[in-house]
Amino acid sequence: MSILAEKLSSILKRYDELTALLSSAEVINDIKKLTELSKEQSSIEEISIASKEYLSVLENIKENKELLEDKELSELAKEELKALEIKKAS
Repeated sequence: MSILAEKLSSILKRYDELTALLSSAEVINDIKKLTELSKEQSSIEEISIASKEYLSVLENIKENKELLEDKELSELAKEELKALEIKKAS
């Protein structure tokens, strides 16, 4: 896993942690903590969404490269790989 992918994964993990914390009774009953965690979650929400999509594209690229080794599926994989590489770059 690349350094970028690791960083994005850690952001996703933190976002999921915040989601769980915001659902807990302890945080719900502590307005200060609720506000603090809500702000943190809000600040990483966009990058979290983009991270999920980017990591999904990376996984699809990996899978398609593996398909390239299968002669029958090779042509289909090449076409999809081109589209995924374009999506990754954007």
